[in-house]
Amino acid sequence: MFTHLQVLSSAGVTLDRLLAFVAVAEAGAFVRAAPGDPSRQSLLNRQVRQLEQALKATLLERRGRRVVVTPAGARLRVTVEDLSLGLRGVSALGRSEAVELTLAAGDGALQWLVLPRLGGLKGPRGEGLGEVRFSILASSDAVADVTAGVAHLGLARERPVSADLTYRRVGALRFVACTPRGAARSLGEALRRCPWVEVTGDPAALDAVTRAEGVELQPALRCETFPQAAQAVSTGAYGAVLPAFATQALSAAVDTWPLPLEAGEPVALALVARLRALESQPAARAVFDALARGLSAALEAPVARR
Repeated sequence: MFTHLQVLSSAGVTLDRLLAFVAVAEAGAFVRAAPGDPSRQSLLNRQVRQLEQALKATLLERRGRRVVVTPAGARLRVTVEDLSLGLRGVSALGRSEAVELTLAAGDGALQWLVLPRLGGLKGPRGEGLGEVRFSILASSDAVADVTAGVAHLGLARERPVSADLTYRRVGALRFVACTPRGAARSLGEALRRCPWVEVTGDPAALDAVTRAEGVELQPALRCETFPQAAQAVSTGAYGAVLPAFATQALSAAVDTWPLPLEAGEPVALALVARLRALESQPAARAVFDALARGLSAALEAPVARR
């Protein structure tokens, strides 16, 4: 059973070399993994090279002073993370230990859905979950980050996931059009009369609305994220298509317009996790369940006219 492990160990796969690889992969460069320490940088370079020789695989591709993780490196990174989680689970048996989890999601979902609920997570009967420490990661692809072992949990639009992951649907991502209060009597009129914000990171919602209403729109402002667009709407000068859960945070009075059916159905949102993270730490499973309940309740809340 352990023959292959013995062979790898004798070939040069050591814990120090694995940790050196992870440090460089996370930092994105040997210099960043040991800033201001040329001797340490040289050691890390040598350890990663020896690990690659032992595994007969290229783990990092050098691009100038930076490095990029190869597919083999990405798989090894996940393997090391799984080993760490397993050892942490063994260490936690029979005693209380803080749960440390990294959670990835889009910036808007983190700001409006996740962060307001992390501090109040409870078990199914209202019991506390013990000490939980979160690291938050703004991500354009939370599923990819969970798959790669960069995050333990991720909130993302539902899609098929690998066998290493599990997910729970928490609700629907609905969009609404927001315009300054009293600026128009219909969504079509608002599209024609108001200056609009386009979110360049996710322009599909606004595009679908303009197609459904038969309006050719030239945005007055382009932003990268929904929080930036919401800030523009809060000035009272712009209209924008925003996630419905963002409307509670708007500081200005706005009219909210449901989107036409032609603009598309709501998109399912899911909380994704690495199975190993949940299996190795029962407390992590409790956090996953509690967060899923909290997100579901938030997404079920009606959109109020502000």
